[in-house]
Amino acid sequence: MIKPDLPTIDTLHKLLRYEPKTGKLFWRKRDVAFFTDGKQAADHNAFAWNNRHAGNEALTSDSSKNYLCGRIFCKHYFAHRVIWAIAYDKWPTDQIDHINHDKKDNRIENLREVTNQENHKNLPMSLNNTSGVTGVYWIKQTSKWRAQICVEGSCKNLGNFIEKSEAITVRAAAELKYGFHKNHGEAAQ
Repeated sequence: MIKPDLPTIDTLHKLLRYEPKTGKLFWRKRDVAFFTDGKQAADHNAFAWNNRHAGNEALTSDSSKNYLCGRIFCKHYFAHRVIWAIAYDKWPTDQIDHINHDKKDNRIENLREVTNQENHKNLPMSLNNTSGVTGVYWIKQTSKWRAQICVEGSCKNLGNFIEKSEAITVRAAAELKYGFHKNHGEAAQ
């Protein structure tokens, strides 16, 4: 269900231009109808806004999680969600995954609408990873490699192995079995 406070798709098309090749948004020139009289007349406010912003890249701030974002009519929006809405003429109802893990790469071919569970099947490698392979850990007490996988909130131990390569093979097979994305576990960009 679309939140009532989201701008309409028609409004987004009037405010923003999306460049699919680069994944960037640009402010369009705004009609005087988007402005009201205040200290200055609406036509003066429109002229001032257009001189300052029209043609400039839009939604370029960094969020705390490294996504591009910005404000539309004083409300905060993530660029990738706005881009999805513009490209598909509807607001996304679920999460938007950056397929290649680059949160600033908003080309439409790098975005896909997914559930939370699907999104967790395309996570980048954790920054704390020391083995170089997601789901493969060295267990000091047993001097063995452990393979595990987390699916739908539950972690499954796939076994302990003398050879790291065995643990990697078992983990890769589990990723196939549980439908993980081919980019899961790659280094974040």
